[in-house]
Amino acid sequence: MAIYTEAVPGNKEFSAYITGLIKAKNERDILMGKRYQRYLGSQEGVPIYTRRQPSYLDKAERPDMKIPNDFFGEVIDVKAGYIAGVPIQYGYQTNKDEEPQIDEHGIRELTKEEEFIADFMKRSMVEDLDAETVKMCAMCGISGRLLYIDTDGEESAINLNPWEFAIIQNPSKTDTIAAIRYYTETEYDEKGASSKVQIVEFYSKQKVWYLKKSKNGTYNKNTAYDVNPKEHMFEQVPVLLFKNNEELQGDCEKVLDLIDAYNEAISDQASEHAAFRTAYMIVEGATVDTALIAKLKTTGAIQVPVGGRVSWLTKDVSIEATQDLKEDLKKNICRFAKSVDFTDQNLYGNMTKMVIHMRLFALESKSATFERKMVGTLRAMFRVLGTAWKKKQLSDYDYMRMTFKFIRNLPSNLSDEAPNLKMLIDSGVPKELAFAQMSFIKDPKAAVIMGQKEELERLGISGLDNNGDDDHGDDDHGDRGA
Repeated sequence: MAIYTEAVPGNKEFSAYITGLIKAKNERDILMGKRYQRYLGSQEGVPIYTRRQPSYLDKAERPDMKIPNDFFGEVIDVKAGYIAGVPIQYGYQTNKDEEPQIDEHGIRELTKEEEFIADFMKRSMVEDLDAETVKMCAMCGISGRLLYIDTDGEESAINLNPWEFAIIQNPSKTDTIAAIRYYTETEYDEKGASSKVQIVEFYSKQKVWYLKKSKNGTYNKNTAYDVNPKEHMFEQVPVLLFKNNEELQGDCEKVLDLIDAYNEAISDQASEHAAFRTAYMIVEGATVDTALIAKLKTTGAIQVPVGGRVSWLTKDVSIEATQDLKEDLKKNICRFAKSVDFTDQNLYGNMTKMVIHMRLFALESKSATFERKMVGTLRAMFRVLGTAWKKKQLSDYDYMRMTFKFIRNLPSNLSDEAPNLKMLIDSGVPKELAFAQMSFIKDPKAAVIMGQKEELERLGISGLDNNGDDDHGDDDHGDRGA
């Protein structure tokens, strides 16, 4: 939200400002909450569950099947698995004149900056946070993340639900000047009676205020906190906004009507069969009353007098037309959501890498858009973290050196990749660059050094020192063996 204010936390104007912020985002919050319920498949979230029968139908007698088909969840899960199924690789570029340090097992040692980064990622389980961020962005169009100092005094992070935070930017939308987090808690009085209360956290670039909504609608300081406000230990607003795209749209926004139409087609067809509406019984020469109909439903047989006749009036239903409608709806859902139909038999078989990429072109296009947005926010996250790390004598840290590598979650075929690797190396492509093209090589630089070490050992040289140099010096390379 691009709203600028000079309101000061603690006065009446600020309380009114918080009310206005939450109210301004309320409509979108409700929409994103509905998308989440739809993903869960809840009774409230999936429209087919709440549809009403036409008034001319006897609801007591006519079955009304409600069968949801979870295209919504599939589109989201496919994207989340494709982008975050393989965890994002975080890296930190060292100075070009710094030689990597290799331990006795051939593994590159971490720099001090990399140790801070690795500890933060393990402590906050960033791999899981990233996967949930991709999922929530695909679902609602945005997601949030909060950086904070935990009880051990270490930097940590949690994700925020899209409907529980808002950011405040300067007029040009180039800088976040404040943010609010708001959520509902259940409180109990001395008699055990429960009540819902809204909790608000207001973040500036230096401090955080803890507020609670009173019964008269104003926001006052939350007395549960001894220090309020308090320094949050960062020098930037520690609330981050992840965007699915510039329009802040979820992946299924354009196909919701198609999904609902598919659900209705399946449900109506099932209702027809359940109510035996595909054919009607014609009874001639006999009186059919309610009791006889009930008996007919139980026994499946009817007795008529001599000269009577029972026949069927069958609807001329085109199975092909119904099937074609469902197939068209399914294809259009996958097409306009830029997803993949895994029931398509053309996806399976011995396909070349180029054909696979063409099949995944639409999914890859929207994933690349999201990747660029996410990299920008991840870099901003490490910028905020750096303001706290520099207070811990990490003075050389530069967030602009952070690297982020996304690896698409696709089946790897080593029989295809190995010849390609040999072809690249034989054609003169540097080994580190060639290794970087292989899905099974996670650290190309370390792989190059390990290869050099193995080659020296094969020649009878004991190996490399921690700087990647021959540990025998320049004047003596040792015995090379027979």
